[in-house]
Amino acid sequence: MNEAGINIICETESGIGITAPGYSIHQELLLYKQAGLSNYEVLKTATINPSKTNKELSQIGTIENGKLANFILNSKNPLEDLRVLKNPKWIMIKGLKINKNVLNELTKKAKDRNNLVVTAFSYLEYLLVEKV
Repeated sequence: MNEAGINIICETESGIGITAPGYSIHQELLLYKQAGLSNYEVLKTATINPSKTNKELSQIGTIENGKLANFILNSKNPLEDLRVLKNPKWIMIKGLKINKNVLNELTKKAKDRNNLVVTAFSYLEYLLVEKV
């Protein structure tokens, strides 16, 4: 698909079921790598590629004047090793820097969450609304 020019988009069901937010995306990125994409192509599946398909995402995906400042800073280059994405030094969301201490707290909460009720409602919504 990549060789045919199809826009591949990284998208996970984070927070649904037993999938903790922020974890399954790393597995998905490594699967793209195993499928033969270069690290650059893998990174595009989670950055610029989604912004090409949805108007709501047009303000993210690249670092440009006028776009939302959403990005992560790593101590090493993900073009050399995608695993560095798992442990960013800090992240920027809508121009607000989230430091390592806050990031660690959010990570802990994501791991310790108990969202079985939310998951049940999400599945129910799918069955009753979207699948009809």
